[in-house]
Amino acid sequence: MSGTLSIVIRDALAEDVAACLALDHSFHTDHVWQMNLRQEDGWQIAFRNERLPRTLESHHQPHPDHLNTSLMAEQCFLVAEIRPTGAIAGYVVMRRDPTSEIGEIIECAVPTPFRRSGVGKRLIGITQNWAREHHLKRIQAAVRTINVPAIDFFQDVGFTFCGFNDHYFPNRDIALFFNQPIR
Repeated sequence: MSGTLSIVIRDALAEDVAACLALDHSFHTDHVWQMNLRQEDGWQIAFRNERLPRTLESHHQPHPDHLNTSLMAEQCFLVAEIRPTGAIAGYVVMRRDPTSEIGEIIECAVPTPFRRSGVGKRLIGITQNWAREHHLKRIQAAVRTINVPAIDFFQDVGFTFCGFNDHYFPNRDIALFFNQPIR
């Protein structure tokens, strides 16, 4: 991306859903977080970043309901809009759980042309402000073990690994959980 982008982060509108769904959600990776699990004098669980034999391209298509239901009050659905064109350069969807006081990021996407331009960091920054204003104690994201670019991104913006859930995703992939306290 050459030049400086003029980006505005704003609340999503119903007409933004189709544009967000149409974004390129794919990623390429040469690594995977490999889980090793052993039961020997208790449970031993370890993750290590393993190199794959070849580059893997993965495609993710978010469920429209994730975006549509997040348009409701008390949910966080933000878009990064390019000015003056109005094109969408990324988005984040976070559900608020008032009982646990946690915001769960359920979708976050920045298409390839805008990656590494600061769009994702700006989206997360505004998401943190939203969480603070809604009295949440932490933000959490579930990431597939194969999505090393997302793992790296969340760690870069201050999230830390806090656990996993085997067979969490519909395709039975392991979810790695990363969270960040809200101060």
